[in-house]
Amino acid sequence: MKDFIAEYKTCLSLLCEKHLILALDKMDYLIEQISSWEILQKKQNIAHNYSLLLEYYKNGAMDSQRADMHREFICQALAVLDEIYYIYRSKKSSSSFAEQCRSCATRSFDLKQTLERIISAEQSSLFNKIVSEAADSGESERLIEELFNQIWVSCKWNASYNNTIKTFVADNPSGKSITLPLLSAVMLSALYNFNENKITLLEELCLSDDPDIRARALFGLIVNMMVHHERIPFYREITKRANELLSQPQIRKDLRIIQLQLINYAGMPELTKFFNNMFNNTFKNIFAQGISLSDIENMLSDDNDEKAEKIDSEMEEKIKKFQEQTREIMDLNNDGYDINYIGFSNLKHFPFFQKTVNYFLPFHTEHSAIADTFVKENQFILDFIHKGQLCDSDKYSICLLLKYSPQNMKNSMLQKLAEEYESAKELMSEANSGQNALRSYIMDCVRYFKLYKNRTDFISPFDYEQLLFKYPFLESMFQNKDFLLEYAYHTQKLKMHTTAVAIYEYIDRHYTLDLESLQFYGYNLERLGRIKDAIICHEKASIIAPDSKWTLKHLGLCYLKTDNHQKALPVYSRLSVLYPDDKAIALRYGQCLMSIGKYDKALKQFHRAEFLDADDLSPIISIAECALLNGDAFQSDKYYSKIPEKEMTGEMCMFAGHAAWASGNLAYAIQLYKRTRQDIFRFSAQDTRILENFGIAPNDIILTEDIVNQKPSE
Repeated sequence: MKDFIAEYKTCLSLLCEKHLILALDKMDYLIEQISSWEILQKKQNIAHNYSLLLEYYKNGAMDSQRADMHREFICQALAVLDEIYYIYRSKKSSSSFAEQCRSCATRSFDLKQTLERIISAEQSSLFNKIVSEAADSGESERLIEELFNQIWVSCKWNASYNNTIKTFVADNPSGKSITLPLLSAVMLSALYNFNENKITLLEELCLSDDPDIRARALFGLIVNMMVHHERIPFYREITKRANELLSQPQIRKDLRIIQLQLINYAGMPELTKFFNNMFNNTFKNIFAQGISLSDIENMLSDDNDEKAEKIDSEMEEKIKKFQEQTREIMDLNNDGYDINYIGFSNLKHFPFFQKTVNYFLPFHTEHSAIADTFVKENQFILDFIHKGQLCDSDKYSICLLLKYSPQNMKNSMLQKLAEEYESAKELMSEANSGQNALRSYIMDCVRYFKLYKNRTDFISPFDYEQLLFKYPFLESMFQNKDFLLEYAYHTQKLKMHTTAVAIYEYIDRHYTLDLESLQFYGYNLERLGRIKDAIICHEKASIIAPDSKWTLKHLGLCYLKTDNHQKALPVYSRLSVLYPDDKAIALRYGQCLMSIGKYDKALKQFHRAEFLDADDLSPIISIAECALLNGDAFQSDKYYSKIPEKEMTGEMCMFAGHAAWASGNLAYAIQLYKRTRQDIFRFSAQDTRILENFGIAPNDIILTEDIVNQKPSE
């Protein structure tokens, strides 16, 4: 199968690069694998007709339609290639997709008739409920699932299907329980089996007045344009309609929401890391001490001595940190981040979610899987579900969790939900706006493409480039500096440095970056280790604001990282004048001076840093080293003696040994040399040069090496 997939991808690339002859030759191997005479005939017809075009062109015929004909031949070849791939996957593969294809192939598919049957079943269910207060919705659910599966595994799709669906949507404005999963099926079908009519249907429904329909159609269209970005330009009707859509204000607004959500999901690993650190390092530690959530809420503002005694100062700091992290999570949620993903990802193991269709069902309390979850005593759950920022599949997850949990656990969950609802209900709003509908649907799609048990069988749009402006047919949508900067700041907040740099690079090519943007751009480059590029940004920023402390500090640090001390020196000299009381600047300035041999001036800076913070070891370590290099062994020895033994590194022990030896204390120097923990002790060329500068004979240096290398028994 690997050989087939590799040949298929090669053939697809050749067609997208417009090399039709080479692609048709490659197609022969693929057709052999599926043994289809019909497909072979289609391929041969394309090859024959294309050869006629080439013959006319070779003989000098001037045909103004030649380019269009060439494009049409490529589209025909792409259609044949798609058919080959579909047949191979549906017949030769053992994937869940192939099983579904084979299952659906045994049943006839009449779209219009199936829709009529679903409507009839739903009307019957509604009638039964009116009569007996108990509705059996099982038949309509079964038919919706059957329709969903028939559509999403379909290879062929004609314009009449589009007309049927559009007519159904127009005639059944309240039938979204059918329409919405149907649109999701079209999205999946187009992803796995490209078809121009499927894409056209999504384009036409993008202008629906209903926010839920518009959300599913638009996001379905965008992910298909991402996945099929190489071939989309060959389909003129699709690109024409897309350009018309992009001129619509509502579509432009929705696309910006989609872009932010895609960026958020690209940053999911960072958020997962944040949650794990918060839970493992803070949350567990706090609750291991027997401190409850109510204690956390009240203890810092409560003067009750009894509660105060429950925690010590260290625990109080951890609780404060926990509160800060909680606020940070809430801020992320307000920014559109899907903070529920991690928690709800563990609730997608119910049998309910083993069916693809159930990831895309609009939430309905009377669905047979959860209908018995709701009783009069817990109707507040409905408010919590409808007003909270939950996607449909997560709403089903909550209900399934309540349904299958033991009664005592269920009661506890209901109590916590009630408390959470009471404390947050004023902040909640009905999730019926276009923005919420779009965000909710993207959340459902993420859960399917990242959590569905058979997700590896399929193409995930979240594995493609998530920056939409990198796709030529969407680039015009993002020709707005303010929007791009918003995305850049957002990615930086999420510590997505690679994505942030990509956005800043794009902005830098098309616009002029201001001071703040240059600073952020340079910072993200630093985080990626691209120091030379970061220097360019910081240099530009320093021209705009010559006295900016932040810019000069980062510029100087970048120079130091590239060992360019000559350029770093004037930067830190300027900083020391502007900010004479900054210890860190004094230390960096001293390091620059020391690196170029200006030891006296360097010592002045280190002593200034020592004066500014007498408790910091960094100035003491720097003075000890600089004094040694400056030939003052006694001062060096004095300062090394101030450093606690546990803080001494191997390199520091070596230099401290030199200072002790040069001060006349060889025995102590040997003790320090042994603490360098070298397997075979040797002085480097620098060490030898320092010792010789203090008048120590070369032969004595060799003898000392042997003393240090002596084993205890010797």
